[in-house]
Amino acid sequence: MSHSFNRQRGFTFLELIAVVVTLGVLAFAAYIAATGTKAEAEISDGTRFIVTNASSTLGQVYMTTDGSYNVLRGASFDQTASRNALILRGMPRQLPWGQDWIIVDIPAGAQSVTVDWPCSALRLTCEDLRAAVQARVSADPLAHSTVGARGIQSVALEGADETEAVRVVYGRPS
Repeated sequence: MSHSFNRQRGFTFLELIAVVVTLGVLAFAAYIAATGTKAEAEISDGTRFIVTNASSTLGQVYMTTDGSYNVLRGASFDQTASRNALILRGMPRQLPWGQDWIIVDIPAGAQSVTVDWPCSALRLTCEDLRAAVQARVSADPLAHSTVGARGIQSVALEGADETEAVRVVYGRPS
């Protein structure tokens, strides 16, 4: 009498470890790809906001008032009042990544507006945002025109760490 045993053979421990490691590597790669895409989208949205939306809003203010930014400046410069005046004209309160922008200066004569665009909450760096804004301005000669009311005159980095921002001067040079 012969006994035939049906012996079921499972996976070895090494085979299971290999599958778990492979799945982990694939999940990590997918996470990195998704994070990179979100970071690039933030830079793209921020650049569009700074170069197109803010320039357009400031240009409308300039063209529909007395040919200056006096309506934002008032008798003496007040950051909060100037910011609120732009918000009333359609400028969003926050940047796409959730930080508030700041009007730094509207000099006497009101031919320019200096705005800080904080970027410490970005997934990428402020330098990445500055470079993207600068590239977009350079690619659009009208955006950098000294005759254009909406022109961007300069783009620079200001501050460090939590206070780091891209500083943009809009309008005509003084």
